[in-house]
Amino acid sequence: MDGDSARRVRDSMEGWREAVLAVDAFLGWKQEWHPAAIAGTITAVFLTIWYTDPSLLTLLATIGLFLTLADFIGPKILDRIFKPESWTNEKEKNLEKVCHSVVSLGHLLSSLSYSLATMKATSPMLHFSLVCSSLLTLAWLGTFLSGLFLLYSSTLFVAMLPGLHRRGLLEKHCGAAMAKLRETIKGKKVE
Repeated sequence: MDGDSARRVRDSMEGWREAVLAVDAFLGWKQEWHPAAIAGTITAVFLTIWYTDPSLLTLLATIGLFLTLADFIGPKILDRIFKPESWTNEKEKNLEKVCHSVVSLGHLLSSLSYSLATMKATSPMLHFSLVCSSLLTLAWLGTFLSGLFLLYSSTLFVAMLPGLHRRGLLEKHCGAAMAKLRETIKGKKVE
């Protein structure tokens, strides 16, 4: 089943394969300057959004326009920049790894969703307590921080996760919490 999922993901990335490998290397911090570039790019985008202060509808339309233009023009430009002859077996293996990582991320999100649904069925009071306390905490944070800043912080954190993971920093600093999360996801009893 994972092979079929990975194949579908790989097929959907066909026109973008060189860009996918570049983004994977960038998010994985292949170079020492990549974390600073990631943080700088995200900060510049959010500062632009903050400075222009567009309405939600304008922001969504602009994002949709950029995505549509990239989807239409991107593969055409990439085909001209990267010749098909430059595709090697090593690049193919790296693309397969990326596809399997995307499938694994999908399985993780599905597993978390299933765990929440199971908790709701087996322990409705615990589920209710966790959801309410999480939402109240988020609402409390919203009184101190703007929604744009919270989105910026979340985006920066998510963009830094692949590099933190590949460098071993996530396991080093959050190893105990990650072990408990893995045990919870697998359905084992957390001690």
